[in-house]
Amino acid sequence: MGADSELVERAEGHGGDVQRPLRGDTDQADIPQRMGKGPALPRCRGWLLRAAHRRQAALHYRAGRPHADGEVSKLSELLEKLLDKHASSAEDIFDQLQRGFITPALSDRLREITAPITSEMMTIDEFRPREIQYFAGHPLMLHPAGQARNLLKMARVAGGKQAVEWYRHVLATEKADVNVFAEIQGIGLEGENIEFPNGVKLIHAQHLSNSFSARQIKERQNNIYAATRSIAAIVEIHNAKATAHHPKSYKIFQDAFSKIMRTVTAFSISPNLHPTVGIAWSEFANPDLAAADISWTWQTPLHDGQPASFPVPLDADTLDWVKKVLALKGSVAKSCDLALSRLNLGRRRHGPGDKAIEGSICLEALLGGGELGDLGYKLRLRTALFLADELAEREKIATAIKEFYRLRGKFVHGEVGQPKQEDHRTAADGLSLCLQVIRAVVNAGLTPDPKSIELSGGKVKFKHHTA
Repeated sequence: MGADSELVERAEGHGGDVQRPLRGDTDQADIPQRMGKGPALPRCRGWLLRAAHRRQAALHYRAGRPHADGEVSKLSELLEKLLDKHASSAEDIFDQLQRGFITPALSDRLREITAPITSEMMTIDEFRPREIQYFAGHPLMLHPAGQARNLLKMARVAGGKQAVEWYRHVLATEKADVNVFAEIQGIGLEGENIEFPNGVKLIHAQHLSNSFSARQIKERQNNIYAATRSIAAIVEIHNAKATAHHPKSYKIFQDAFSKIMRTVTAFSISPNLHPTVGIAWSEFANPDLAAADISWTWQTPLHDGQPASFPVPLDADTLDWVKKVLALKGSVAKSCDLALSRLNLGRRRHGPGDKAIEGSICLEALLGGGELGDLGYKLRLRTALFLADELAEREKIATAIKEFYRLRGKFVHGEVGQPKQEDHRTAADGLSLCLQVIRAVVNAGLTPDPKSIELSGGKVKFKHHTA
């Protein structure tokens, strides 16, 4: 049973690679004897017992020699009997579960049907409750109360015996490939999927699996009244190890999600883009493991401000700029990431005062030099010297930044009234200059030294980035 298993394809419609079950041989009865010889491994006792149990289950699965043949046969027969008895009811329940329609009455009915399976599993040593195992933060819940329904679902398409063998395969897994997904709003993907050097791929929504979270995005694509149109980003994590320690495992998910966030933010270097990241979730790549999920979890959107509304098509120039941003390292990468995130947010703010606040943070991240206090004068001087050579152009830039900071100051100090048309124009001009500064820094690949800009009259010196 593996990635091409007809059983799993019919049951779930997922695709993926075969995972690697645990190998090796351990006499579980010998573990307590060895640990009874001294206090050297008191904190490892549970881990050794769990590892021994998993190895034993893996060997029985691989060799096809179930150690409780009679009990397992009884479970297989029970699955067949329950299907015969509740065929139409089970069909309706699983159809509603697949579509995410879970009501208290539906849950109660499913629990009633699967209660005999749960009870029978509790009598079989290898199927009794185990700790939740996490693969790159994705939970695999190995409890009869939850897996009973998955056994019944598998038995519907392949019979009781095959369903039991499928669950044994799940129990034997110690490594898994996990995919981290995120919904992306505000980017239009035309043609082929796009992959970046950092491992992030942008894919069309219709290429997602049929999982509950993925279907939410797909269904929005087909809804003509939906406020947004989305694509998805994916990061593939290979051979994630099973562990009962959630914080350590979840960090792998967070690292993958951070790559997606940084990539999406980098698109703000285009004058027409301010994309946002919607919900994020993870899935097993292996269909055998995906079929063992008993719950749906996802991360809610983390962005401030309104989400990006309609997708803007990408062009070759934008992709080239994004790749330049993603190639940055060390301190210059941190400064540009902060500046781009604030520029992105500024574009999505409604009020011109809010836009000016975000834009000022953007400029200070690149030309502030870590200084505190009122930087309005210094930033308009530095921006003008940094971006232009001619006096007339420098005066124009300095005036625009002065008005930008004046608008920011009015909003910060409570002088808020009905925004005027000139306020919106001032905010737009200021954000445009922010983008010019970001692009100049990204092109250089180094952070400018703000004081050298002032003292040299615009002959910029750059700081070599630090890790």
